[in-house]
Amino acid sequence: MKTKRFIVSAAIGSVIYFILGFLMYGVLLTHLYPSGENDNIFLVFLGCMFVAILLAYVIVKKLNVVSKRAGARIGGIIAGLYAASSNFFMYSSQVEVLYLNILTDILVSIFMGAVTGLVIALVNKKML
Repeated sequence: MKTKRFIVSAAIGSVIYFILGFLMYGVLLTHLYPSGENDNIFLVFLGCMFVAILLAYVIVKKLNVVSKRAGARIGGIIAGLYAASSNFFMYSSQVEVLYLNILTDILVSIFMGAVTGLVIALVNKKML
């Protein structure tokens, strides 16, 4: 039964994370990561899916979280740490480091992870 909750939570979390990413990066913060003609939306969705799988694994499989607050907290922490790591690696080879972009991306990721973690915890609770 836990596996079913994990799969459903990860699937719903993937969609939520993808939609939030579109709204944040595709609508509100287009200057951070401008769209190009070579954008591959499928790979963007896969990236969202794997973040949601990580969140669902921790929230559902390992901790069995059903509280909205705990789900949001765990999601925000994991997504923020992941974003910090990714940004530091990405900018490590750049000549110009845009610290405001790094901070903005980390904060946006914390928000997106918190919302996704909250939803995953709610799905986990509903499926008990």
